[in-house]
Amino acid sequence: MELHGGNILLKSALEQGSLFTVKLPLRKTKASKGLRGNFF
Repeated sequence: MELHGGNILLKSALEQGSLFTVKLPLRKTKASKGLRGNFF
C-alpha cells in the first residue's frame, strides 16, 4: 500500500473487502482498537 494514498486505499479496501481490512489489525489487539476507532 502506498503511504501518500493511504486514506483512499483504506476507504476502497473497506468498501471492497472490509473483512480483509479488519482481520489484519485484529492480530494486534492494541492496533485494532485504534484502527477501528478511525475506520468506524
